[in-house]
Amino acid sequence: MTTVERVSAVYEGSDGEATRALYAELTAKGPLGEIAVNLFRANKTSGRAKDYRGGNSKGRYKTQAYDTKAWSIENLCRLLEAHSAAHGIVWGWQEDAKREPSDPYRWVLYVDIPGVGQSSFHSSARGCGPAHPTGWNPSVPSRIVAIIFAAQVLDEVAAGDDGWMRAARARLKVGDLSRSKEKRARLREIRQPSELTQGALL
Repeated sequence: MTTVERVSAVYEGSDGEATRALYAELTAKGPLGEIAVNLFRANKTSGRAKDYRGGNSKGRYKTQAYDTKAWSIENLCRLLEAHSAAHGIVWGWQEDAKREPSDPYRWVLYVDIPGVGQSSFHSSARGCGPAHPTGWNPSVPSRIVAIIFAAQVLDEVAAGDDGWMRAARARLKVGDLSRSKEKRARLREIRQPSELTQGALL
């Protein structure tokens, strides 16, 4: 199994031990690894929150996932303010023109990873950082950017390594990661806190 396949399996799964191990492995890579952790976690919790039902003593699973997403975005902005220039990462905020001015989720954070693509997140508030110079660029799904970037950091691959990037993209056929109706239905049936707390909320 390649690194990008391993990272993808963690993203798609709900194994808490594997998720925490991945985060620790990335964090050990320094600031770039910390950026990758928070980009990955914000994507994963955002996607899962749309499917969750039920809750536990801490509240609704959906709310917990969105809270984790917001916390990850806050961490991400702090890290990008300090380290984005050194790694050529372009990032910033714009308002979603399709949303009403009164909509608290009109703010969007855009993060452009060199050679990989753009990841973006709607947020209930504008965080710290600059305005994004161009806005939405949907060339690659946000979650694919997070997965490939994490694998790139783990493999210590330079942004300009086109051969590695082509191989990673080939491994992650977008259709394979797109949620089918069956997978979405299965996720909606998740009710047990034991499965959710193992990794899906991390």
